[in-house]
Amino acid sequence: MEWRLEAEVSCRAMIGRGGCSAAGAVPSVSGNWEGEMTMQRAWHVARIVFGAWFLFWGVEYFTDLGIQPIGTTPLAREFTLALIHSHLFALVKAMEVAIGAACLANRFVPLAMTACLPITVVIVWWNLVLEPGLIEIAFGLVTPVLNVVLLWPFRDLLRPLLLRRRQPII
Repeated sequence: MEWRLEAEVSCRAMIGRGGCSAAGAVPSVSGNWEGEMTMQRAWHVARIVFGAWFLFWGVEYFTDLGIQPIGTTPLAREFTLALIHSHLFALVKAMEVAIGAACLANRFVPLAMTACLPITVVIVWWNLVLEPGLIEIAFGLVTPVLNVVLLWPFRDLLRPLLLRRRQPII
C-alpha cells in the first residue's frame, strides 16, 4: 500500500514532464492514451528481450557452455583473453547477470541501464571494430538501441547526472 502511494506521488510530481503510467512503473512518453499504451508495451518487450539476453550470456560464462565468443580476429581474441585472464570478464558477466535479472524483474531498471552503459560501449566496440561481421554488427547496433529505449522514459530523472557543476545537498 505504501509503495503504491509513493509511486502515485512521484508520478504526480512528474506530470509536468510527461507524467507516468497508471502502474507508475514506466513514465509516460506521450499525451494520448493509445500511443502511451503502445510505447509501454514496446518498452516492456525491450526490457524482457534485453534482460533475457544479458541474463543468458552472463550465466553462460559461469556455467561454461562453451558458446561465449572469444573472437576470430587476432585483436579480438587478445582483447577477450586479456579480460578473461585478468578476471575482469567475471566481473562484467556478474554485472550482466544482475542487470538481466533486474530487467526481467522490472526492478531498478534505470539503475541497471545506467550501470550497463560502459558494458554497452565495450559490446559495440568489440562487435563493430574488433570482430566485424554481419551478426556481430547486428548485435553491436541492437545493444545500444535497446539500452537507449529502456533509458529514454527516465531521461528527466537522469538529466541531473549530466550537470557540469552542482552543489551537493547536505
